[in-house]
Amino acid sequence: MSYKFNPTSIPYLCDNLGMSRTQFSTYVGTTPQNVCNWEHGRSAPSGAYVDKMHRICAANPFEAPTFFKAVNPIEPFQ
Repeated sequence: MSYKFNPTSIPYLCDNLGMSRTQFSTYVGTTPQNVCNWEHGRSAPSGAYVDKMHRICAANPFEAPTFFKAVNPIEPFQ
């Protein structure tokens, strides 16, 4: 299943994981600059990064239900 990304999920995830943005970028497997761009809406993560962030939410005791929306893979993101 695919998930639509919301930029407000970055600070939420970092805060709940107790990580800086730099630590989070390493955890997700990207650069700090990419994380900054995602957080500020200058770019969006690819589906693989969004799926990884969703798995992080699912694997931790906190939930971010408003930050990720299941998307029918046949329909384009809106």
